Amino acid sequence: MANTLYNRGLAYAAQEGWTNIVMRVLLVRDTSTYTPDKDHDYLTDFTGNGGVEVTASGYARDTIESVTSTLDDTNDLANVDGDNLDFGEVVAGQGWEAALVYIQIGGDDTTPANDILLAWFDTDMGITLPADFMNGSVTLSVANIFQLMQGT
Repeated sequence: MANTLYNRGLAYAAQEGWTNIVMRVLLVRDTSTYTPDKDHDYLTDFTGNGGVEVTASGYARDTIESVTSTLDDTNDLANVDGDNLDFGEVVAGQGWEAALVYIQIGGDDTTPANDILLAWFDTDMGITLPADFMNGSVTLSVANIFQLMQGT
């Protein structure tokens, strides 16, 4: 597969502003059969089409905090940055193949039919994917994953 930006998520982020939305990230288990489609709209499109989230002990979804958005005309980039993501102290035994970013609507994760898909990352996040959990902290750099989308 390839990194993907979802149409509805981009439209929503453009309307609301990158710093005014709550972006959450989940890790996709390597047994998932989901294929990203730019026309998928909501988190239920992921789960309803073979998407499987990691369930390993110690794992938890994370929120991108301290979001900033800057323009870099010199390098032809629009940068979205934030604090690094920390998915917890995950025990070994499962593998993961992608990170899925969605916009949380309603203040919590209890309404996945309202949570808007934003981005799918499965290519070169500084970690070779798919990967296995190795009993330890799992972190990702937000700047690195969003810069991967430039020119896509």
